[in-house]
Amino acid sequence: MGSVRMDWAVPFSSTWNKAAIHALAQGFWDRYKGKAFDESEITIDKIIALCVCKLECTRKEYASKSDAMDTDERALVKKSREAADRRYSRKIGVRSSFLVGG
Repeated sequence: MGSVRMDWAVPFSSTWNKAAIHALAQGFWDRYKGKAFDESEITIDKIIALCVCKLECTRKEYASKSDAMDTDERALVKKSREAADRRYSRKIGVRSSFLVGG
């Protein structure tokens, strides 16, 4: 369950997110049935609905604290590389706008 990744840029009804949510719900079901809930009182569909509700709350909470949910690994790598380029250009005394043609 710890390796499930959501695509925050698209609705939870997208093919990817539906599969991810189903994996989370199934993992919860397998791990906690008979412990945290009675199998006769809850279904996978109810667990999926709970997951979606909690993910919507997470999305709203995060969005209220930042402009965008930047969970895309490529975007994080790009930001890290840009930051390293800025540090290097300051170190050698070249403006970063010169390096990118600005």
